[in-house]
Amino acid sequence: MALNTALERLAVESSSEYMRRTIWQVVNTLKAGASLKGALQSIISELAVTQHSKIKNYSQELNLWSLIYMLFAVAIPTIGSTMLVILSSFAGIGVSKGTFIVFIVFCFFIQIALIGFVKTRRPVVSF
Repeated sequence: MALNTALERLAVESSSEYMRRTIWQVVNTLKAGASLKGALQSIISELAVTQHSKIKNYSQELNLWSLIYMLFAVAIPTIGSTMLVILSSFAGIGVSKGTFIVFIVFCFFIQIALIGFVKTRRPVVSF
């Protein structure tokens, strides 16, 4: 099997967009008889710029999600439990141990969900 045919087959079967584009550029360069050095350098620089922009966008998005996480991890449980105790004393009902535990468990599961969501938003970048 010829090198060009094998590379074209690999490009068609590859699930990675970057791999596909790289292989097609290599195949076209080989067909044109040009130097692979320049083609590979341009591919590498384009991939580096793309990965850098993905990382930058993720870091900006992560700032927002860390703020939201801090809200649900610190502010809401602290202020919520305090308000729950204060409002229950005004109503004369009192806070049962079960209500307080349900509130804390609910906040815990919200934190776990936020951590899972942030992990799914992480871009796939390899060096």
